[in-house]
Amino acid sequence: MLKSYGAKIEELEGAGAGAGELDSKDTPSTFKLSVERDHTSPSSDDEASKPLTHSLWTSLSDEILNDPLESQPSNSNLDVSDSAPEATVSSLIFDLRLGDMSLTHLHPPAAQIFSLWQTFLDHVNPLVKIIHAPTLQRRILEASVAVEQVSRPLEALMFAIYSCAVTSLSHEECVELAGESRDTLMAVYHRAAEQALIRAGFLKTLDIVVLQAAVLFAITARLRGDPGEFWVFAGIMLRIGQRMGMHRESNLVNLPVLEAEIRRRVWWFIVMLDNRSGDRAGVGAPATTARWDTAAPLNVNDSDITPNMKVPPSNRVGATEMIFCSTMYEMGSFLVRTSSPLIGSDNSWQKITSHSVPLADREKSIDELVDYMEQKALKYCDPVIPLHILARNMVMTLTNRMRFATLHPRQYPDRGASMPKKEKDKLFALCLTILEQDNFFHSTPSLRGFIWRFFEFVGLDALIYLLSELQRQSTGSRADQAWLQIETAFKHHPELLSDTKKALYRAVGNLTLKSWELREGEFNKQHLSPPEGSLPWFVSSLRLLRTQDFGSPSNFRPPEREMGNLGFDNNDQNYDKFWDDFDNSINTFQMPDPLSTDYLDPMDWALK
Repeated sequence: MLKSYGAKIEELEGAGAGAGELDSKDTPSTFKLSVERDHTSPSSDDEASKPLTHSLWTSLSDEILNDPLESQPSNSNLDVSDSAPEATVSSLIFDLRLGDMSLTHLHPPAAQIFSLWQTFLDHVNPLVKIIHAPTLQRRILEASVAVEQVSRPLEALMFAIYSCAVTSLSHEECVELAGESRDTLMAVYHRAAEQALIRAGFLKTLDIVVLQAAVLFAITARLRGDPGEFWVFAGIMLRIGQRMGMHRESNLVNLPVLEAEIRRRVWWFIVMLDNRSGDRAGVGAPATTARWDTAAPLNVNDSDITPNMKVPPSNRVGATEMIFCSTMYEMGSFLVRTSSPLIGSDNSWQKITSHSVPLADREKSIDELVDYMEQKALKYCDPVIPLHILARNMVMTLTNRMRFATLHPRQYPDRGASMPKKEKDKLFALCLTILEQDNFFHSTPSLRGFIWRFFEFVGLDALIYLLSELQRQSTGSRADQAWLQIETAFKHHPELLSDTKKALYRAVGNLTLKSWELREGEFNKQHLSPPEGSLPWFVSSLRLLRTQDFGSPSNFRPPEREMGNLGFDNNDQNYDKFWDDFDNSINTFQMPDPLSTDYLDPMDWALK
């Protein structure tokens, strides 16, 4: 009967209720906060709202400061205010106005529960791995036929799973599954998960199921939530984990095997979330006095662990279901063990940009990391298994971004003025590779189910460098190749065109137009046409958008002073003024640091 609803249970049958997914008694609602949900964002003029630290790229000052959108009246049809409320749930601040009402009516029908569970297993679980699928599946299938009897902890976990599942689906898939839009389902299940956590007594919990629900709730909420809110929420989860003793391996060794392993998985993932959220919130490395020694999760499949097991299974050699999470954990552990020069006194990966460490040593450390990961995991990856493809792509993209941070002109004492042409060429090729890797990820059909997790444009800083450099290298085979990848990037990231509320994206658009105009000019001088033939669609779209809003192309033309090559010649008189403007421009619009892209950052190991 369960199979008829689409639940794939063959591999999971036979698993009983284990210690890692224990039944929990209903917990009284003890989560009381005297706050109201705030749908507004702080003003850009509010100094208190500015991040404490700044990214490697701070802004595109020329394009932002001269963007016609900035000077439009408030009643313009293009409202650029960042304080407008989101149409969908975007907050992690719990709303208690619903009280302790029953949530039974918000559960989907049994058939949809099975479908959402299977979607979670396919799209979400491989990237998170904080549950034991066999034992949890049995509980969910049993609960689906009597949702009114579900315990509060399990109900919170179920709603968090629904929220994760619909987040990983497209709009069309959601309509086919439930007859509702993706935005509607995300709002309903996110809100239900939030209320279920309140009912389960989240802040006072010592229940691993409630903490699992909170983690799943958080990873979907962060996609649209405020980075500062997410950072605070991640800290709450970390403190709850500490209160449960998950930060000490000595507290886990005497627990049943399955329960201990689940707690290791949850703890490591929370630590990772906490550190990533600190980067996104602009506060850098976490400030914590607690040290932890929890062993890394085992590199095993869920089928290797059973509820009644007395002795833990041995780590497998090779790729398992844990390949994605284990790869991230291994990268961080390697840097700690090898006393790499990338690690400073605060164990921050930002030390890779420090010129106190010779360039050759930094590059050597990155090479050693690549070799280590190849031997430890990548050589076992099957090129036809989507999760393995993703793991390899993640490692190579991260290490290339580390190289980017090492070579970037801003890291030179003279900010690249004396950067040799050989190094400039190397950096151009590296940025092109980063963009190619991002385009590969978004264009590979087998990876489509994982795209939800990587909501940030990982190649954005590489794109900006290429666009800037293409103002100096307008023609030639390298420029042709770069423009081909740039066109593909615009295809996979339509927000670069459609999100008119973000000054950053408007600045990228202006920079794109400026670089393309210079390319056109060079070909016109030679009475030739660009190899692209007709005007690229994304350039036409950018021009049309600005023409529609401001009447004529002359009103939106980017400023005459070039953004410039980020590695200037010594005799370039614009050099000093460019960097002064770049440093002192709008702080509220930040480019991502090459090492702080959310989905690629390994753990910051300051806690351990």
